Amino acid sequence: MEHVFVYTRKRREFGRPCHFSDRPAELIVDILPDAGLRAEFVERNPLPAQVQCGPEWSEHEVSAVNSMTMMMTMMTIMTTTMMMIMMNMMMMTMMTIMTTTMMMIMMNMMMMTMMTIMTTTMMMIMMNMMMMTMMTTTMIWMNMMMIMTMMMTMTMMMIMMNMMMMIMTMIMMTMMMMTMMMIMTMMTTLPLQVNTERLESEARGMNHVEGGWPKDINPLDMEQTMRYRKKVEKDEHYRSAIVRLGSIMEHYIKQNNAVDIYQEYFTEGQEEDDEEEEQEQPVARTISVFRDPGAVKRWVTALSWSPAGGCKLAAAYSCLDFQRAPPNMSYDSYIWDLENHSRPEMSLKPASPLVCLEYNPKDSHILLGGGYNGQIAYWDTRKGSHPVETSPIEVSHREPVYKVIWLQSKTGTEAFSGSTDGQVLWWDIRKLSEPTEKLVLDLSRKGDLGHALGCLSLEFETTMPTKFMVGTKQGLVVSCNRKAKTPAEKIVCTYSGHNGSIYALQRNPFFPKYFLTVAGWTARIWSEDVKESSIMSTRSDRVHLLDGCWSPVRPSVFFTVKMDGTLDVWDFLFNQKDPTLSLKVCDEALWSLRVQDNGHFLACGSQQGTTTLLEISSGLCTLQRNEKALASEMFERETKGAKILEEQQREIRLKERSRSEQSKEEERKESEKVERAKELLERAER
Repeated sequence: MEHVFVYTRKRREFGRPCHFSDRPAELIVDILPDAGLRAEFVERNPLPAQVQCGPEWSEHEVSAVNSMTMMMTMMTIMTTTMMMIMMNMMMMTMMTIMTTTMMMIMMNMMMMTMMTIMTTTMMMIMMNMMMMTMMTTTMIWMNMMMIMTMMMTMTMMMIMMNMMMMIMTMIMMTMMMMTMMMIMTMMTTLPLQVNTERLESEARGMNHVEGGWPKDINPLDMEQTMRYRKKVEKDEHYRSAIVRLGSIMEHYIKQNNAVDIYQEYFTEGQEEDDEEEEQEQPVARTISVFRDPGAVKRWVTALSWSPAGGCKLAAAYSCLDFQRAPPNMSYDSYIWDLENHSRPEMSLKPASPLVCLEYNPKDSHILLGGGYNGQIAYWDTRKGSHPVETSPIEVSHREPVYKVIWLQSKTGTEAFSGSTDGQVLWWDIRKLSEPTEKLVLDLSRKGDLGHALGCLSLEFETTMPTKFMVGTKQGLVVSCNRKAKTPAEKIVCTYSGHNGSIYALQRNPFFPKYFLTVAGWTARIWSEDVKESSIMSTRSDRVHLLDGCWSPVRPSVFFTVKMDGTLDVWDFLFNQKDPTLSLKVCDEALWSLRVQDNGHFLACGSQQGTTTLLEISSGLCTLQRNEKALASEMFERETKGAKILEEQQREIRLKERSRSEQSKEEERKESEKVERAKELLERAER
């Protein structure tokens, strides 16, 4: 017998480090791209290609304006300007000194001239004493006064001209300084410009899915692949390469085994930290609030986290009061970004208000929604706000669609929906013209839609692809098998115990055999092995419970929301009677609840269109020591106790049935005796 080995994993999945945890790595930070930087780049069509080996990069020189060179240039310009100012000041000082010297020289000359004239005049007066001489002296004095006045006027004009030149020089220096300051400010605020040549590059490779087979070999054809494998194994180069690489691989395996990768260091401090976390009080704080942007506030009927890191939250808005929708009510639902609570990132525009909405777990761009009029529609966020396709009204549900769930399929396009009209329909979004399959929730197994149970909640576990569960409006949980041969065989069994509509139904993510239901005034935990009663239940509350779900990271923690706006956190390992944490989120009723996959964040939707984002403390979203084992033991213990009670109830019913049958037999015998006595009397009378 020949063994044939087929590669089933992708090539890019080999060589990745192992996860030594039951949870994958989580996203620590998500830095969004800056859309404003697009204006600085030249747009080019992207070149999508997959590369097996590492990319090869080419280096090139870049000529750029250096900031140090810029500062040196500015310092040189400022120094030159200051030197020019100092030279101008020196010239002005020298001109002032020269003007003062000239004035002093002129004053001395005038004084000497006046002294000479006065001496001459006195001598002439004394010698001649004539009138003519006096007249001549007077004229000389007048001429001298005119000359002095003219000289003084010219001196003042020169001083004023010097002052004007000084003022103009100062104004010019001030303007030059202001211009230099503006140039410096512009050069420091402008981005650094780089002059490079545009280089276009492209990387190409092969995506190895089936071991990189040649083009003429079909990987799905076992005969061709086996023949080609034998041909390669006979090649001498292949054998030599295997021998050579085998020794290298053995060396690295031994080197890897020489180090104990499971050794734990600093365990003492870690134990203390674990004890502190265990003693930490459970709390939850409000991160942000997303409000319905419409004028008419609607109910947040469903919430769904984006599978791409949980950074987006889709919310469905509707009004569930029959024929009481306010006028001018918007039909839009929204996708919110957790970093921006002021306005939604995108609007979804259905033909009817959405009652339920779900992200595709394989593609974060695709959403599936169920409308109030019973139609199914799906969106691709890359194609806009309007639905890509909508199911026809004649083949859709007849009443509001309260739940849609994506199925685990290869294509990732299959889903099923449930409505209060009593139908469960299966869909393929590639063709929404008609459902691929239909199930009528008629317990008599006659397929009568008039006697069908209304569906309010659905549950599907990927590890059990053939099973699904339905929470009904009548308080029953219906377990179904999709792969049954006939529609009557698809309804397997029912679980009864609630007195009201089942608003929430979910399996435990760690133990799928056990599931949670929320209905009426209580939340209950069930086991598939016990059908007549639940194994655990909360106390009957004063107000209605409207939604609930399990924690995705702790098997013993679940959440419920109530009509008075309260969020309750339950940990049945800690306390089964009272919630571990009870938080008043808002004043109106909370209709929807959804926990992020990593368990750190929780979203609640209210009746007034408000979605509240809460952050849970680390104690409630961190797996505790031995929690799985303790939860499993408690589930098994409660299941055994419920089975014992179920057996006792069954025995009591059998005894009562046997007693009733015996009493009926005795009554029948007594009636026969009476009949015989009557017959004997009649014969005797005859």
